[in-house]
Amino acid sequence: MGGLVITGGRVVDPASGMDAIGDVAVVDGRISAVGTGLGSAERVIDATGLVVAPGFIDLHAHGQSLPADRMQAFDGVTTTLDLEAGVLPVASWYRRQAAKGRVLNYGAAANWAFARIGAMTGSNTESSLEAFGSAMRDRRWIDNVAGDTEVAGILDRLAIGLNEAASASASSTPMLRALASRS
Repeated sequence: MGGLVITGGRVVDPASGMDAIGDVAVVDGRISAVGTGLGSAERVIDATGLVVAPGFIDLHAHGQSLPADRMQAFDGVTTTLDLEAGVLPVASWYRRQAAKGRVLNYGAAANWAFARIGAMTGSNTESSLEAFGSAMRDRRWIDNVAGDTEVAGILDRLAIGLNEAASASASSTPMLRALASRS
């Protein structure tokens, strides 16, 4: 057999309910078999005393960078999602992440605060900590209740961001592409 066999680990697979000592065979980057006595391979990893599990998804990952990806990978994370703060505009954020050559799957929500900032101050600055700090100087978005026109502007910006996120994540992140194909 070519590929890789991870042997003797505690295989935990929530999808199948498996939680037992076993082996996992990987061919061309995909799991090809799970069980015991899967045979030899080009590469064998002894996982005795270790847990072999699918990658974990971090839903609250602010560290959207190569160094953060590498640290997350040490914890078994394979997908990092910034679903708390998010980003805006979304499409340009995905383009920048792809250009960086991110190690893990990644994604982000549409940022409502920057939608509000844009609708209430006219700013179309990309979301970042620096831009957020600058937005604090124009307190209209903080101190005022949004009127009908401003609410419509906030909702429009969020709708665009959500559409961009759906398009970008479905094409750039294998896990999210699989989820999108089911909906």
